[in-house]
Amino acid sequence: NIDELSFQLDHIIIPLAIPEIRLMQALKQYYGMILSPRFETLASQMNRRMMAAQKKTSNMMLEEKTAAEAVEKPKDDAQFESNKPWPLLGDEDYAGKEPTDQNYFDSKASFTKVNSNDLLQQLANAKKRDDIACAIINYLKEDFPHCALLLVRDNMAAGWLATSNNRPHDFEQISIPIHENSIFNQIATSHSQYLGPVTDSLQNRKIIDFFDSQPPISALVTPLMVQDRLVSILYIQGQLEDLEQHSIEVQTIVNKAEMSFKLLILKNKIVAV
Repeated sequence: NIDELSFQLDHIIIPLAIPEIRLMQALKQYYGMILSPRFETLASQMNRRMMAAQKKTSNMMLEEKTAAEAVEKPKDDAQFESNKPWPLLGDEDYAGKEPTDQNYFDSKASFTKVNSNDLLQQLANAKKRDDIACAIINYLKEDFPHCALLLVRDNMAAGWLATSNNRPHDFEQISIPIHENSIFNQIATSHSQYLGPVTDSLQNRKIIDFFDSQPPISALVTPLMVQDRLVSILYIQGQLEDLEQHSIEVQTIVNKAEMSFKLLILKNKIVAV
């Protein structure tokens, strides 16, 4: 028992309860233990949530400070404009002539085989958001024939690009309300990667039927965030074991894609008239 072990070690032992994931993180940090993909995914999700909470707290403190300063000294227009959040691609906040979605999205996407180095290079050189989608889907379709990207806007997840080359326009017609019961609602709520079964709900059926699948199925679903906004969702359907093995790689790809989106926003601000 604890008393006998304490006597043998000549140390006082204080029992503590800890979540399994925290224990695995400690073993990795202090003893170099290699974690399974499942624990790595959980750790990544927890870290993202913690960073988001810290950032939210920091933003609230900054807003309070800014509001207090505004009472003492009104902002001029230039200062106000410089503090506005960057607009996302396709938003109505750009100065000058408003670019349309056609400037960023070419529905006639071409598919070419890519490797990991090609993928990163294509993300770095993307000139429009469709380049980002093509690079991701082209890379993933080699291992997962059923994967897709959906754009999120106005509480709707709309079909963007999928691996089915012979039905691209069918996927563009898919529209899923993210406030209704679906796997996309979970992603919109948690802003965290999901790995597991896809329930046979009305909204999930839209993407399940597109891939001509029959439940039960498993999927790896990952949010693509830009400036704390959910702008896209990556959906990958496959065997649970295969999805688990690729979960960390997929999260890395999405992180790179988020950087590519931010780079496009910067480029657009530079050339805006």
